[in-house]
Amino acid sequence: MIGTAVKDKIAAITDDGWTAIDYFLPGAGLAEFEFTPFATGPRGKLLAERGEIHPVRTIVRRTPLTDAQARTGARTGQDPEQPALFPIYDYHPMITDRDGDLVDVEADHRRHAEVELTIRDLKHDMGINHFSTKSFGVNAAWLILNTIAHNLTMIRTGRRLVLRLPRRWPWAQQITAALQRLRALPAASG
Repeated sequence: MIGTAVKDKIAAITDDGWTAIDYFLPGAGLAEFEFTPFATGPRGKLLAERGEIHPVRTIVRRTPLTDAQARTGARTGQDPEQPALFPIYDYHPMITDRDGDLVDVEADHRRHAEVELTIRDLKHDMGINHFSTKSFGVNAAWLILNTIAHNLTMIRTGRRLVLRLPRRWPWAQQITAALQRLRALPAASG
């Protein structure tokens, strides 16, 4: 949940204050501002007087609602059949102490978030939070196989089984080549 002070800062960003980014949702953008967290209320004022809190760099990504969100009227209160007169965005702020180009810092933050989500999925959905044995070698193999399985998707279309690999996955060529070698093996007899 975004606090009122941050919402006010975001609302004050003009349209030309947003930098367009290469993102899977067209129309996404970035902006930045300084924000002093924990500065409200009596405790915040006391900390500010002591010099114990300071403004920090805050980067915010705005993403337009997806078609599905727009069709269902999610968070808009509008009729899903009526197109919005003004685009509606989701906002994703982050606080950082990193210097550097706005786009580079935010992209790096997003990459870290994707890795953390993958680790969470592997722990809770694939059973990595408890390894199967006390053997390092067996657990290493278990981890590798689960990681590969997590990144592979099998779909059935037109009576065919299709392997879908993540876009730009670094091991896509090796997996495809291994599958071709397996398919080239002669069928087992008898």
